[in-house]
Amino acid sequence: MGLSPWSTSFHQSKSTGMLEKETELIVQILTERTIGARDAITLREVLAAEIPKGIKTYIQADVARWLKRGFKETPQYDRLGEAGPTSRKIVESLICSLAGEYMFERREFLATLDNAIHFVENYLCRPHWTLEHFVFEQAPRVDVETLRDKLEYVAEYKYLGSILDRFVRSKRWEEIHVDQFRSLLLKIDDQVVRQHNARETALLARPIYQFLLLGDDSPNRSIPIKPLLVFYEDKQMGMLKDYLERVCQIRNRTELSLNELAGIIADLYLSVPKKDEPDAPAAKPKMQEDDGTDFSRAALPDSTEQPVEGATSRPNSTDSTAGNDVAESEQPGPPLSNRRMNNLALSLTFAGIGRPSLASQQTDVPTQIAGTRLPGLEEVISEEQRSVFVKKVFKKDDAFYAAVIAALNSISTWHEASAYLQELFQMNGLDPYADEVIAFTDAIQRRYVSGKTEGE
Repeated sequence: MGLSPWSTSFHQSKSTGMLEKETELIVQILTERTIGARDAITLREVLAAEIPKGIKTYIQADVARWLKRGFKETPQYDRLGEAGPTSRKIVESLICSLAGEYMFERREFLATLDNAIHFVENYLCRPHWTLEHFVFEQAPRVDVETLRDKLEYVAEYKYLGSILDRFVRSKRWEEIHVDQFRSLLLKIDDQVVRQHNARETALLARPIYQFLLLGDDSPNRSIPIKPLLVFYEDKQMGMLKDYLERVCQIRNRTELSLNELAGIIADLYLSVPKKDEPDAPAAKPKMQEDDGTDFSRAALPDSTEQPVEGATSRPNSTDSTAGNDVAESEQPGPPLSNRRMNNLALSLTFAGIGRPSLASQQTDVPTQIAGTRLPGLEEVISEEQRSVFVKKVFKKDDAFYAAVIAALNSISTWHEASAYLQELFQMNGLDPYADEVIAFTDAIQRRYVSGKTEGE
């Protein structure tokens, strides 16, 4: 027990040379903030500590995996017969109830923490690469249950896993091949981020700042440029990566703040470089052709709006052919419109982007660990309320509503959910004091307060 799903040598070999010094410092600081000089620590104490959410998520998922494996390996487990959906839910509920009391011995915890830090660091800087190698570490094909278990390890960029899972469910796949997985991730990111402006494209990298600065991600604090270059390269935004690298070479900069990053990206998008910068491309390159895979239907049901002509593309120098290996059973469908795609991008990409600092989240422990199941918003919001919200708050946009609900379902505390709603209202010009918006906010809050629908 206590072994990482990846070997320690794998984690470290992929980080060496990029953030070696920063990683050593983070390990030291997070050790002091958790176990310190003690001989043991419980998972509940880890989750209450002032450490990045991604680290908490990884450690919590590791504990759940250990307990689940131990439960299945007991001789009596085979006598339960073939475990159906009900049995699996009972096991998962039991594990959630017990996990918080799991006691780490010092050596075990330090090894787990080290693995978590290297994993999160890799995932934040290169999410596509990391997910692919993590999910398919043993074989080029995995079953859907394994895929979902692996996705439990990640906290940031939740839109990737959320849309991927919904797409797989809609296709009723029992397993997925690495080529299909790689293709789907590329197309999800391509469709979700194509409408981002310069500020939003810079904010995509904000989780990297939050992690390296341990929560103090003020827009004027700097981090090394290497992880930023790797991040945009991983997203196949090659033109942006190359331009960013050239600007930093000319300015003799090895670090960038979030504000500086946004300014450089704005110059590229507007094709108006400053005097000390290289010429930006005169025109944005054509995006890769859409092969018709309809993520709006897979992830967000009932999307029927037709595309709007003239959608702008994001800087991307890679002519990817991703998608050729996707199963032939996929049926083409209409892509999302310009406006709807932007709504989807904002609601999924920036879920929790306005979260308070780690210091204010110390007591924000995920509700699941307390032994009570946090209900999905589909259980909290009645069908009648849903119809009103879609019509009045989301302007009859079912897909946008579904995207917001999916994002909120991945948030475990009201503190974070309220920050997300505030960001959502601001970005979409919604009056937070309008009757319908207040009713929507109250419905979301009920999930965290009582989990009851009106009339129960």
